[in-house]
Amino acid sequence: MTTLPDLPAVTAAIVEITNAKRVEAKLARVTVSRELTIAAKTYADVLARTNVFSHTADGTTMSARIEKSGYQACTAAENLAMHQSSRGFATRELAVSAMEGWLNSPGHAKNILMSEATEIGVAITKASDKDPKFLLVQLFGRPQSLSFEFQVSNTSTVPVTMAFAGKTSVIAPKMALSRSSCESGPLIIKAAGARAFEARYEAASKNYVVSEPASGAKAPLTIDVRDRIKVK
Repeated sequence: MTTLPDLPAVTAAIVEITNAKRVEAKLARVTVSRELTIAAKTYADVLARTNVFSHTADGTTMSARIEKSGYQACTAAENLAMHQSSRGFATRELAVSAMEGWLNSPGHAKNILMSEATEIGVAITKASDKDPKFLLVQLFGRPQSLSFEFQVSNTSTVPVTMAFAGKTSVIAPKMALSRSSCESGPLIIKAAGARAFEARYEAASKNYVVSEPASGAKAPLTIDVRDRIKVK
């Protein structure tokens, strides 16, 4: 006898296991997004109908699909899975199998444990094959409304360098530089010469550490509640 799963229960179990893994990794739980769920379901249907297992089976991209669903993404990621068996799948078995496959793949696991993600959408569609075959789509997102901004003002008399998200910029004396980002991470500010110091500011989490100058004097850095960083 062929066993067929309860598909809504499979998606609920995948969300549950995803959050359990995120909590285990000391990350925030993700909440279900209606728009991401719509995008996931639409694409799972495409994969089942076309029998093409690819992130571009519909000729578009993940970004285009989630935007069409009405989701304004700051950042997003997509996992796909295909499971087929002549005996079918029990509900929990299919959810666990999909999650194990993703977690055992570095790239897919990275999406599941994406620290910036705040929302999730999961969908599953049964394909019209002789043996039960299921296409699963898992989407992660952080809405544009949760992007953040910060500004570094160099009020000193020497240039300073600012490194963030793989990009380094020089800020001239008496000038300021603003950044907008979807991803958290260290913002490193450096000054050389007599004012040598290094400051690491964890963007989004609002934590920073200043390495004191060799002289022991306090490093010339202040941060206020508006995420404006001032080098004096």
